[in-house]
Amino acid sequence: MSTKDKMLDVCLQDRTLMADLTSAALRGDTATVKKLWMDKEVNVNFHDSFGETLLMSAAWSGSAELAEFLIEKGADVNAQDKSGGTALMRAALNGNMEFAIVLINNKKSKLNLQDRSNKTAFDYALEGKHEDIAEVLKMGGANLGFQHIKKRASHRA
Repeated sequence: MSTKDKMLDVCLQDRTLMADLTSAALRGDTATVKKLWMDKEVNVNFHDSFGETLLMSAAWSGSAELAEFLIEKGADVNAQDKSGGTALMRAALNGNMEFAIVLINNKKSKLNLQDRSNKTAFDYALEGKHEDIAEVLKMGGANLGFQHIKKRASHRA
């Protein structure tokens, strides 16, 4: 096998590994993520074609245990995808309170990041009708979201 073929083989293996990890993260399957992690060296902040990281994928499932594991491995809690979305925004939108709390309590978390629509995690919590998460965000130091402020202003007019 030539050097070029070996490099291509490694690249394909890495893609397969990342696809397997992403799939397990989406399911909240911490055990599978840990097993795959032990077998290979993994870039915890790898971005897929949409800019999504493993932590963002895990946010859909809401597994706080998986969030803690990925953060322990160095996951960037403030990573943004191509549309500016974050793991915290996903957790807030889906009502994944325990996952959101792990992120909110992380000292590196920037609670007021905005996506390209100028929405924050607070906005997504309200959009998903998860006032409990919005309240925890507020208690953690998040500002009222842009969309929330805009709505309040339009009601006053």
